[in-house]
Amino acid sequence: MGDDVTKPDSDRSDDEPLRKLAEAAREVMLRTEGRLAHPQACPSDRAFAVFFIDAMLGFVCLCTGMFSVNLLFEGWVTGGYRAVGDWIMLMIASATPLLYSGLDVMVGGTPGKLLMKVTIAGPARLKRALLRRWAIKGAPFMLALVLSTLSAPFGLLGTGSAFEGWMAGVTLCLLVGFSWWLIASAVDGKGQTWADWMAGTRLCLPGTGEGTTGFEPVMSAPRDESARRNA
Repeated sequence: MGDDVTKPDSDRSDDEPLRKLAEAAREVMLRTEGRLAHPQACPSDRAFAVFFIDAMLGFVCLCTGMFSVNLLFEGWVTGGYRAVGDWIMLMIASATPLLYSGLDVMVGGTPGKLLMKVTIAGPARLKRALLRRWAIKGAPFMLALVLSTLSAPFGLLGTGSAFEGWMAGVTLCLLVGFSWWLIASAVDGKGQTWADWMAGTRLCLPGTGEGTTGFEPVMSAPRDESARRNA
């Protein structure tokens, strides 16, 4: 009878290593699923490739627009309206970076990010964070666009000296804007640029878990899984 009583205790002691092994395997599985289900930080080399592709495509768009306007006003418009052409070129130079980077908000990424499969992750209200990121990177270009708009009467009326002063102000804003663009695009080891740091976002590789779109909050393993693991 004594043997019968002690047998369950010995069975439990024999099963203890197997139970610990099963729990360890389950914990590893949960951690792996947590990593796969959420976006991972974008490596610096891929972030540089994104920046290079977007810089080249943006430059092509800018040059195409300015060349088209210059060709139009050189060939078809008389000399008295050349100032209008200069004003339009200022507007194009100011608006192109804003429109190009606005693709992050409108379609979920610039061509460079879409080609390199890089997404932007952030807080739950990602649209607001994306708008904040876009405004931070494009602030000098917004000022240049405002100054270009205000200079329109001087360009249309042909007041050359005043218009040249406005052009100098817009050109200074553009130089500051492109310099800031380079600085704000530098990526650290966590996939964050200066603009991401200020906006609360980061560049990520899309997760491979079910239902993941790449635009999810950066977070650790879900709380319910952690609770079950600790239970």
